Amino acid sequence: MNDDVITDLKQFIGATISQQTSDLREDLQKLDTKLDEISSAVGESIDTANEVTEVQLKGHEARITKLEHKTI
Repeated sequence: MNDDVITDLKQFIGATISQQTSDLREDLQKLDTKLDEISSAVGESIDTANEVTEVQLKGHEARITKLEHKTI
């Protein structure tokens, strides 16, 4: 191998690595966006579940209060 071939190989390897790194960055950005979407959806689901639980607790509290008044 002469110096020109070695230089060409170095440039090829550098360009290939650069392209692969760029592709990985794009994939990571897409993954980050998807994780944000999933995190948001989970948060909304938890909020909804908490709201339903809160309504149930208030209903139980009201029924318990009525039962307490009947026993007095």
